[in-house]
Amino acid sequence: MSNRKPFQLHRGFTLVELMITVVIVSVLFGVAIPGYQNQMVKTNRSAAEGCLLETGQSLERRYAGASSYAGAMPALGCQTDLKEYYTFSSTIVAQSYTLKATPLKDTQCGILTYNNAGAKGLEANGSITGTMSGCW
Repeated sequence: MSNRKPFQLHRGFTLVELMITVVIVSVLFGVAIPGYQNQMVKTNRSAAEGCLLETGQSLERRYAGASSYAGAMPALGCQTDLKEYYTFSSTIVAQSYTLKATPLKDTQCGILTYNNAGAKGLEANGSITGTMSGCW
């Protein structure tokens, strides 16, 4: 009688199994990363829109107290928080203002604008593909 076992298990992965796993993970990353990046652009755009509205509200409070927008430039943390993604600018005169958020990484919507009449808008910053309803 022999001491040999009739069936012996070999532990580990074959090269084919490992390559199939690498391909599956690569495909998942290839699908997930662009979706994640697109979602981050939308999130930053929403934050910039909120920042424009917050700045507008601050200017309206100034107008309610002084009957003029002149001399007001609210220093808001939202503009500092979004400086990697948007550049904010404003044109403020006695009876009107226009606020702008120029994107640094969003190529779909262009420059977001907001004014004292509450009008939201888009300005071309290169070629934009977004629509008003999709961007605001």
